[in-house]
Amino acid sequence: MDTEKGNLPQVADDSHLGIILGIQTALTALSVTVICLRLYVRMKIVRSSGSDDWTMTIAALCSIGGWILYVYKGCHGVGHHIQYIDPLDSIKINQATFWQCIICSSAGIAFLKISIALNLLRFSPARWYAISLWLSIGFVSAYSFMASMTFFLHCRPMKAHWDYQIEGAKCYSVHLFIVFALINTSFNIFTDVLFATIPIPIVWNLQMRRRVRLYLIGVFSLGYIAVGMGVVKAVFQLAFATNMDASYDDSILFWALAQFNTGIIAACVPSLRPLVGKVLKLSEYTESRSRGVYGSGAADRWPSSRNSRRLWSAHRGDQYALEELHSSDRSTRKDSNEAQSNNPAAYGSTATVIASGEGKRFEEEGGGRVDERQRTRGGILKTTQCTVVSARAVG
Repeated sequence: MDTEKGNLPQVADDSHLGIILGIQTALTALSVTVICLRLYVRMKIVRSSGSDDWTMTIAALCSIGGWILYVYKGCHGVGHHIQYIDPLDSIKINQATFWQCIICSSAGIAFLKISIALNLLRFSPARWYAISLWLSIGFVSAYSFMASMTFFLHCRPMKAHWDYQIEGAKCYSVHLFIVFALINTSFNIFTDVLFATIPIPIVWNLQMRRRVRLYLIGVFSLGYIAVGMGVVKAVFQLAFATNMDASYDDSILFWALAQFNTGIIAACVPSLRPLVGKVLKLSEYTESRSRGVYGSGAADRWPSSRNSRRLWSAHRGDQYALEELHSSDRSTRKDSNEAQSNNPAAYGSTATVIASGEGKRFEEEGGGRVDERQRTRGGILKTTQCTVVSARAVG
């Protein structure tokens, strides 16, 4: 690129460095801030930190590393026209760009997407949902590794990727390099759309107030902003081969890091619900909905389902207010039982069946007689309580 400086039109020595560093600094600071708030919520408020938080923390470190390299590039002339950059500084800029791509566009993006997938696994026990997310984790890991290899194997020796003056170096064509970059970008766009879309039907069927569900759907939809930035980055990648003054705008890396930081922000904002719940009037309880938690009838099966009890235990203190489902379900059932007991028309009997290995004992409460057929011996295996209401009570 340096050998073609003489063919470039003469332009004034102005600089875009202020715009580049200003926007990147703001986005990096915002992404690090929301990650710190997320860790505070998870560790101090809801006490439910997990592997998704630690992978997101690694992504934050990658973001900081990318920003430091941008400052380093700024010290060597990025933001200026190529005619005004010393050849040695140009080599240092290209080398920093190389490591920015590895740290942010490959490793950082991989940890970000893996963190999002692990976080979404908290939402639903559905088999198809979990399988889809685990497959997406494998897919992200595979194409991120491929993206790194396209840089490491671009030239032999590898140093020739940023130092064009090395004699005898062998590099595959720029057009093939652009094809690999576009494939990686398309995969990133696809997974951004996937992770922004897949939780929406799950959230909508949660037994929360409408305001809470709309809030969660809205913040998950922030991922579509990263999709738009990925499309813009792809446009500049297509023009890379013909851009002889790439250091002036540094467009590809600028949009790549903006997409990365926007993805971090979009992934962490849902976790901040406990901090903004009172401001946005996201109350702690909700009315009961007939659709249930994960489909029709799920709420009714909650008390007797071992899997559901384990699910509620796992979601206890969850940052997305999934604990509201538990509280609401119990509150609704309590209100229903109290209403039934206070209604004189709703009379009937409640039978408790206690089963053991030796026999059964039947107790009939509510004014009826008690008939003990056989004493229980050997320990209680199961206790089931049923309420029978007269048809006149509901007539």
